[in-house]
Amino acid sequence: MRARWLLALVIAPLGCGDITSEVAIGFERPRDDGPLSGTNNVTITLSPDGFTDQSAVDGPDASLEVQLPPDDVSRTLEVFFARNETLLAYGRTPPFTFAGAAGAGVIVFLGYPGTLATLDRDFDLPDASTVIAPSPGRGAVALGSDGSAAFFDGYTFDFVTLAPYPDVPPAADDGIMVGDASGSVTRLSIVEQTAVARYVYGTDSWVTDTLDDAPPRPGAGLWYDDLDARIYVAGGGTQTDVLRVDVLPESGSLPVFTVESLTLDGPRVGAALHGIDTEGAQALMVVGGDDPALPLVLDLGTGTGYGERDGAWTGLRCVDLAEQETLCGGGTRDAAPTADAVRIDRRATPWDVQVEVDLLTLPMRDVLWLEDTAAVYAQGEGRLVRLDRATLEGSEPAGAPVRAVGGGLATMPTGVTIVAGGEDAEGAATRVWQVFSPDLTPG
Repeated sequence: MRARWLLALVIAPLGCGDITSEVAIGFERPRDDGPLSGTNNVTITLSPDGFTDQSAVDGPDASLEVQLPPDDVSRTLEVFFARNETLLAYGRTPPFTFAGAAGAGVIVFLGYPGTLATLDRDFDLPDASTVIAPSPGRGAVALGSDGSAAFFDGYTFDFVTLAPYPDVPPAADDGIMVGDASGSVTRLSIVEQTAVARYVYGTDSWVTDTLDDAPPRPGAGLWYDDLDARIYVAGGGTQTDVLRVDVLPESGSLPVFTVESLTLDGPRVGAALHGIDTEGAQALMVVGGDDPALPLVLDLGTGTGYGERDGAWTGLRCVDLAEQETLCGGGTRDAAPTADAVRIDRRATPWDVQVEVDLLTLPMRDVLWLEDTAAVYAQGEGRLVRLDRATLEGSEPAGAPVRAVGGGLATMPTGVTIVAGGEDAEGAATRVWQVFSPDLTPG
């Protein structure tokens, strides 16, 4: 539901005058809005001009009005709900101008710092095979297993039905769906055939293509370089090469497929692929896989392996802890779900590769990583585990995570991250979308 609480930015010329306009700031509250009941002060800030206003309120349903002179500067508004000096919830808008938002208004989602909050609605594509990808600068696109597609507007938090996928979509665990700088999304499948579909906003349609000369590669490692809009596909099936998919080609409406001069030491089915920065150049490493005879970690740029292991380790997911440190965890070790993780420190040669036993608190078959300045968060099995970036000390923030496996993440223009799709702990399709708001405490 939309909250009753409303902030009005009254745009009035300096030196009085009768001509004014309002920008209505509406608030999308979490389904569980109990933590907001203690609100006794609200602070708003406007960037980039640094305007700040703090007001005492009696509960979260008060009304506020702030008068500002008119202009056409693009701004971002942040709103902080607090009890005394304790921050309870906060939200920010995408960039807007007073003129552009007058009448239409702007919606702010109020999230709880460093944890997950639930949108106060049921998900319109409630099947476990739903995949989601960010639509940069716009919001997110969700694709259901029956081909139904929906756009989630990052400005209004509304859903819009899109043209359905032209055929039966790939299974949720087949390939990847990503967003690019144009705001479009691309769905790549690799299990039975290498194929691509790209949603085009201007025509509300999907453009598809199949690459007949690229063999299928089930279990390949996948990594998306969103800066250069390239998907990398490593190994899988019986393949040991690396495929590159250029999501934004210089010409044509579909990605361009090229094979890079990189080779794995084996297909490494089920391994994680992760991008790393090496002396200012983009490089890749592979972690784990189904062959226990291979090193735990492979630097694809040099072909050097690091770390020993005592069995197969598949289904890991990776997140960067610092500029030269990466953490990969969860998945399956020798057919059993694991709470273990591997910490990879690349600040010296050889790389320091350490297995951190039971780091994730409980076995997580399918980890999704969330992050903020101070910590990374492992989400899976209906739990959220916070790990300090420096010490890896673990804790579990308050909240009610739903997703157990499957689904995916999409970061909104406002900086929050949507968790959608997948199954809950009982194996049922999740019926809600959850929102992660980074903790603003400096790391």
